[in-house]
Amino acid sequence: MDFGIKNSQVETLRNTNDVNHNSSNTNNKINLHESVVVKDVKSALVTNRKIQRKLHDQRQLDSLTSEAPKGITATHNFKRAIQLTKEKVTKVSSMNTLNIPMKIYKLTEPCAKIQIAEECRKFNIRFRDIEFDISNTDASLYNSHDPEKDYSKRITDCKRINKIFEDPKFFSKSVDADDIEQGGIGDCWFLSSVSTCSNIPGLIETICVSRDEEVGVYGFIFFKDGDWISTVVDDQLYTHIDPETKKEILTFGRCKDHTSTWLPLLEKAYAKIHGDYENIDLGSIGHGLEDLTGGVANIYSTIDILDTERFWNETILTLNKTAVLGAGHSANWTPDPEGLVDNHAYSILEARELNGVKLLKIRNPYGGFPEWTGAWSDGSEQWTPENLAALNHKFGLDGVFWMAYEDFLTFFAFLFKCQIFDSSWNVYSAWINYNVKPKSDGKFRFTLKERAKVIIVLQQPDSRYFHEPPKFLYNLNFRIMDTTEQKFIIRNPYTITGFAFDRSTNAELELDAGTYEILPRIEAVVNPEASEIANRPVLAASVQLIDARARLAKGTNVTTLDGATVPETGMPVFVPSTSSHTPYIDPELAANKDRRGLNLKDGVDGNDDGYDEGDENQQHIQKNRWDLKLGLRLYTQSDGVVFSAHQGEYPVNSSVNEFESFYV
Repeated sequence: MDFGIKNSQVETLRNTNDVNHNSSNTNNKINLHESVVVKDVKSALVTNRKIQRKLHDQRQLDSLTSEAPKGITATHNFKRAIQLTKEKVTKVSSMNTLNIPMKIYKLTEPCAKIQIAEECRKFNIRFRDIEFDISNTDASLYNSHDPEKDYSKRITDCKRINKIFEDPKFFSKSVDADDIEQGGIGDCWFLSSVSTCSNIPGLIETICVSRDEEVGVYGFIFFKDGDWISTVVDDQLYTHIDPETKKEILTFGRCKDHTSTWLPLLEKAYAKIHGDYENIDLGSIGHGLEDLTGGVANIYSTIDILDTERFWNETILTLNKTAVLGAGHSANWTPDPEGLVDNHAYSILEARELNGVKLLKIRNPYGGFPEWTGAWSDGSEQWTPENLAALNHKFGLDGVFWMAYEDFLTFFAFLFKCQIFDSSWNVYSAWINYNVKPKSDGKFRFTLKERAKVIIVLQQPDSRYFHEPPKFLYNLNFRIMDTTEQKFIIRNPYTITGFAFDRSTNAELELDAGTYEILPRIEAVVNPEASEIANRPVLAASVQLIDARARLAKGTNVTTLDGATVPETGMPVFVPSTSSHTPYIDPELAANKDRRGLNLKDGVDGNDDGYDEGDENQQHIQKNRWDLKLGLRLYTQSDGVVFSAHQGEYPVNSSVNEFESFYV
């Protein structure tokens, strides 16, 4: 895999409505060669806190560099265009996906790690991460206090690595998929992703960008919401007494060689960027693969595969070449799982054909019992000495087993494929505000100078950041229009796989030279998991007629589009436009009337326009409320692509707007 870095530049474009980015444009170059200076531990932590708050609460919708010290873009070295207007902030960037980890390594972690390490040595102390201090608060452990997820009952202590192991090493040997063991939290999806990515030489080492093991400071990077982000953690980990061995072991993820510490620290860093350990309980292996590689993931239902031979050749055999794969088992899939764990994620490590039999090497992140007990399981009749040698397989309760392709399609419900990109690829990205009903006219546009393969990803911010389920689920969809021919190239890409309400949807296709528009189509439904809304008398019709909502993220103060400062609240505020019940108003937000100068206790009068004509404050709120943020990533190997994003005006009333005809 090529981790080379292409030369690029930082560009700032200041227009009035649209944000345009031309990868071949050499104007407006900004040459930054200032060094990043972090004076002490406190300033380093403040800098990191600012970055994390932006990434967590504002969902990475602004530039990472806007919160970073000056000079941070000197080594950032990938193309970025940012437009700042009074009405909105829209980001457009061009970068090479697998190159970004090395750039982020140069970007922030050495600066933070080196300065922290120097200050710690100066004062003769080990580093303590006050943002994620697991020894002094349960806030880093869980947020809901769900009795079924009370991890603290199992935890007996919290110690630094050098107090847990006699001779700990970050990497005691080369990274191996077989070295991963799941602990006492349901993050099999993430650990399976780590195990799968361990098959790509150098990838895990690249994600673990920087460390000082003596001081206890470690830097990691992850790909979240279309951008690479960084975080720093200390070396404190939870422990408990193993009831079988009576020895102290790590409570959560760990390496089989227990003196290796890279996995539990990687897991800790991943929990930190999502707020706590509970927020990484349960998930999709596709999401984990994307977060570790910067790739694009698809999920396939095995019963929907039309031609299994073609699927083997076109999808399975991309494994460890241009893609990584994972699998999911469902409790309702087969009555006899034959050793497979219900509702569990598995890594796919290898695909081989032996004597005409298609085989998959699969791994359970438990790292031991149970294992597959069917054909090609350990000790089965298929294992002749010749086959053992050909597949380099050894029997043992290590969680690794081989399985015939036909059995895989029978016993596994889903296959996850994450395409990864080398330095020959460019990706252009942007975020816009978007309204579902009435539809806003936001769109994305790009121009190709030559026929090229493109991969288009429409995304929304990851809901895993929220401590509670979102009150509404958004089903993402889009159409691609050839502006020259005035015809649609593709409609409803998510229907190809039949999975909705994911954090992203994508399409891969070959396009001729020309200009194309990507027109979002978003549906909103009440989230049944959000009991506060689900238990209220909200009709489906009113959900589909939402004209105004407010989304205020959790954390510190934020600045609204008109420059007003408002305190952030825990959950978004949703105000249905035509309903007979009292609109839900966040009490914390309503109590802050004086700080906004707005009366949020005023309800909606039920008019079709969605706001009270006689209330200027309500009109002001309506004009600045957007349902959600939409992001788009465009991957292509073509050079000279012109990419733009336009969010349009907030649709104050439900009249037909400029792009309404596209949705008929």
